Amino acid sequence: MTSWSDIVSKGKSLKVPISSRRIPDRQQTESTQIFAIPKLANRMRVHRAEALLQLPLHNDTVLFELPAMPFEEKEEVFSLLSTQIGPTLGARIITAPPNRMNGMFMVEARFNKEDHTEKALTEGLTIDEGKYQAIVTRTENEALPKMVRVHMFGIPFEEVEELKEKIKSSMETYGTVCQINLLR
Repeated sequence: MTSWSDIVSKGKSLKVPISSRRIPDRQQTESTQIFAIPKLANRMRVHRAEALLQLPLHNDTVLFELPAMPFEEKEEVFSLLSTQIGPTLGARIITAPPNRMNGMFMVEARFNKEDHTEKALTEGLTIDEGKYQAIVTRTENEALPKMVRVHMFGIPFEEVEELKEKIKSSMETYGTVCQINLLR
């Protein structure tokens, strides 16, 4: 009769092949913007903030998109808003989940006075010699247009201008094309 100790000792001497876990070097894809409507870029930023929050932004507020690097704690931006622009009625930080961080974060703020809101829109915040102007989120009587991000695969290799025109013409039945990014 074979005992368990015999089986274990025999198994210990055998080698189990292990598949190679080396992942081949993958080529990085680069995103190149080949078309954008500048006036809709702000609307796309508002939609992105609402998607991150999974809630609509408040009426009559402004939205800043700021770099995270200059701040040890993101909450430091609240005092910066007060000193550079003016006192706020309220503000909140909007960040992406860790797997989608891009080195930026957003701040939605509502200022005490209309003058301060105007200053946020025209002058903005100065951080490390960079200027970051706010955008208006929405007003009481304004509804945000519905925006949808579409990903397409199997796009032929063509000249950028020709490709841009073909994508715009094929998608115009669904609405206005705001931006086209090419991943290669």
